[in-house]
Amino acid sequence: FDPYYIIRGLLVLFSVLFVVSFLDSKKYVPRLHTIAYGFMGYSGLFIILSFFLPSSILDPVDSVMTIAAAFGGVLLGTACLIKGNTTAKFYLITFGGAVVCNTLAEFSSYNIIPFSTILLDLDDLGDLLMAVLLSIALAYRYRVLRAEKELAESRTMEQTNFFINLSHEIKTPLTLISNYFQEYVDKHGMTAELNIIQWNLEKLLRDMVNFFDVLKFTRGKQVYDHSQVVDLSDYLEKQAALFQSLSAKRGITLAVSVEKEVYLKADPSAVERILNNLLENALKYNRDHG
Repeated sequence: FDPYYIIRGLLVLFSVLFVVSFLDSKKYVPRLHTIAYGFMGYSGLFIILSFFLPSSILDPVDSVMTIAAAFGGVLLGTACLIKGNTTAKFYLITFGGAVVCNTLAEFSSYNIIPFSTILLDLDDLGDLLMAVLLSIALAYRYRVLRAEKELAESRTMEQTNFFINLSHEIKTPLTLISNYFQEYVDKHGMTAELNIIQWNLEKLLRDMVNFFDVLKFTRGKQVYDHSQVVDLSDYLEKQAALFQSLSAKRGITLAVSVEKEVYLKADPSAVERILNNLLENALKYNRDHG
């Protein structure tokens, strides 16, 4: 048993984890991403075998594992670069130099090429080169991720501003309609049907204000003001009246039984949304003639 081989196996295992994460290979080359995890299984098997096999067998297996993982990493990086991952070019420069140095060192140690102490020490140079260039690659990767995040935030803000401007545009004609409607009511009087129309006009205007709350929310500001006092009894009766027509069409009995002058400390918009959701779901999921 030699802990050196366990360390070598763990080094390959964690290197594969780092590479697939750094290159985001699952996004660019999902098939090669799956194959890359095979090297993890190979390194795990190597760690297990290191408890039972002698170094005379483990040394060549270690060399094959290292070279195979290195060339596999270069192949994975090349594929990601072809698929549009610009970060992969730094990765290839990093691992390309390390692969050449480690391969020459391994070939020299087994006399595949003429033995040389200089070539034998190239694996240390390759590891040093990889450490230095990898730091540069990580810095570049961080810059890319930061730029992508800023771009996403910018697009989100543009969308938010679009809806805010849209709500401004819609609010103006709604206000004019509401004013003309009020003049009509002043001249001809209010009826139950006109009362429902007026309530819905006011609701649309409140919804336009709620669009503005989106911008407040994205900037971390408070959307609801729960310091207000709401007449819950009045709200329940008015909200139920809006759904009477719909419930009548389906033959559903919508009855309201609430005490007078029940007050609640909450934002009126929040209360209205809650009541609307409850009533809509009650009608939606109820049976006809219920």
